Amino acid sequence: MRCLIILFLSLILFGFSGADTQRKQQRALNSIRQVNVNHARYNLEISVTETIEYCGGIRPNREKNQDIETPAALIRQKFYIKKGKINLFCSPVLFEAITDSSGKIALQIPTGSYIIVNENKKDSVCFRNLLLKYSRATREYSAIDSTCLKNWYEKPDIAFEIRVSERKSLSLNLTRPCPWKDIPCIQFTGPLRP
Repeated sequence: MRCLIILFLSLILFGFSGADTQRKQQRALNSIRQVNVNHARYNLEISVTETIEYCGGIRPNREKNQDIETPAALIRQKFYIKKGKINLFCSPVLFEAITDSSGKIALQIPTGSYIIVNENKKDSVCFRNLLLKYSRATREYSAIDSTCLKNWYEKPDIAFEIRVSERKSLSLNLTRPCPWKDIPCIQFTGPLRP
């Protein structure tokens, strides 16, 4: 009788441990499937163009003005892709891309929220340099507004989201500012060019 009880108990214990092992194996398979879904990559195409701001001087004729206002492909320009919806100082660069001869970038990236930034916003180096260089007003520029500069840094050139099985096409048009407006968050106080 005693042997029968021990046999019965051992069958129950081994049976439960077998079911427990099976559950662990199923959980492991599910996590592997999840990892595979997260590493799938989807096509992203970005078309980057540039327009030029009118900076004064002799008013251009209609044809020249149309050339200035018409977006042109921005070729051989480097851009950086980071994860998230805003550009944070701690956000690492995930992808680095250069526009081709037609101003396009083609990548394959996993699902998620991303931002694209230019060289000045890829890390905090430019931010710190601007704060140091323009911390005091001069005859030509006001002192830099640090709150404005932080907001400028955090704003990406474009933000987007990649979803499962999605092919994404984006257009990004950048405006080249006048030389005296090229530095963010300061006011030009010097004389304008004739």
